[in-house]
Amino acid sequence: MNIPYLKHGDLLKEKNLWQIYKATWNIPDNRFNWLVGIISLLFFLCYVTISGDIKGMHELLLKLAEIGFNSAVTLLGFLIAGFTIFGSLAKPELLLTMLKHTHKKSGLSYLKYNFFTIIRTFIYFLIFAAFQLIIIAIGQRNGIIAELVKYYPFLQPVAGLAIRSCLVASAVLWVAVFLELKSFVYNVHHFVFTMVKFEAVNHNEKLDVVVKGKSDSDG
Repeated sequence: MNIPYLKHGDLLKEKNLWQIYKATWNIPDNRFNWLVGIISLLFFLCYVTISGDIKGMHELLLKLAEIGFNSAVTLLGFLIAGFTIFGSLAKPELLLTMLKHTHKKSGLSYLKYNFFTIIRTFIYFLIFAAFQLIIIAIGQRNGIIAELVKYYPFLQPVAGLAIRSCLVASAVLWVAVFLELKSFVYNVHHFVFTMVKFEAVNHNEKLDVVVKGKSDSDG
């Protein structure tokens, strides 16, 4: 019986999250996510361009940042805990079977493809949380930016542009992480049902062997 060797040399190729994230660039994104993201970007660009209420945009930016940071940290805790349990339940036989096959569009093994799509969600949430934390840290009414504008009034137009830009970025990131969360739920669902199907196929193959053995003995 010819049993092929498993190509495991690149399993530990990625040494940090950045390298994992770079590897996910080859994984095609959902077209719906891209469409909604572009629409939200255009919508908020129109809003910050038309509206002249800088104070209102600043308050909205800070509110989104506070809610976003708290939500991201809480969700990350649940997602990481769920991923840990989920990963520990996956059977080695299934993982090795995924390692044997390559995802055509990304060039990754199905093992990396499935796990990287899940880890990408964690990376997006980390970026989202870090961005909101920076806004909270320096964007307060008496924060660093406000003090700089107070001592250097000529920076006021720059501060206004920064508020508009950060509001657009924050709002689009909000949309992006929600869409990524949607994809995360589907990916976990797909992986769980893949595990079930793998067990069902093994069960049927064993049953076929038993049935064939009985028919041969009867003959």
